[in-house]
Amino acid sequence: MKIQLVYFIFFFLSFYPSNAQIMNTQVKAVLDVKLDKDQLYIKGIAQSKTDAITSISYKLSIIRTNIQSGNQSKNNQSGYQILEPFQNCTLSSTSVNFTQEDRLIILLLIYDVNQKLIATARQVINETRDENQIKQVLSQQMQKQVEKVNKQEAIVDAQINFRGIVVDQTKTKAGRDFYQLYYSNYLSGNINSQHIITITESITLGNNTKITLKTSQGLIFEFFVRTQYDYLKSMSNTAIKFTLIHLDQLEKNKQRTKTF
Repeated sequence: MKIQLVYFIFFFLSFYPSNAQIMNTQVKAVLDVKLDKDQLYIKGIAQSKTDAITSISYKLSIIRTNIQSGNQSKNNQSGYQILEPFQNCTLSSTSVNFTQEDRLIILLLIYDVNQKLIATARQVINETRDENQIKQVLSQQMQKQVEKVNKQEAIVDAQINFRGIVVDQTKTKAGRDFYQLYYSNYLSGNINSQHIITITESITLGNNTKITLKTSQGLIFEFFVRTQYDYLKSMSNTAIKFTLIHLDQLEKNKQRTKTF
């Protein structure tokens, strides 16, 4: 929807200058943009600034405006990534055609596991107006369009974006290893559930630990931790199977409720 595009740009331009110092502290967003003749090559990069493993999601947006006609289009690429301590990671790479009739705004937004914005980067190609003019125009466009927004569509869009979240609450290296194995299987399996999955590690008798996987609707799977990699890998595979069963049962319960 056009209103979403307009609001997205306006919000970012208003937000970015005053929060740039707050953002990009634990994770830094970087845009690598190269122009070769009429082709623009773009990389969105995340740089870890901490000694902790960090789970993130990202959105790389390319907003194209034809200077003559004012027509706009937007391309998004999004996904999830686990950053090792102090790792530089390429999140997304793309290339687009570029002419002098185009103005491009390139945005990289990085979120933590709670969908809180933690890092941003922005670059404008072929800008002919100052930022105050851009804000004024976008504000006017947003005001004109806001009355046309279908509230139901906005709700659906929000639900679609709030997917694929796995929260890491592990305490030990073995727990973090399991989380990475599980999350890798989760992504490769394209599960992308709207239900938030929380992985918790708790201390038990004898200074051992137990890992529990659950959603807000109930327990998925739990096991006692051993440090052997093969064991953790086996448990991650088993946990994915139980996750699929759990999510399938939640969907069946939802359909059954609708029936009644």
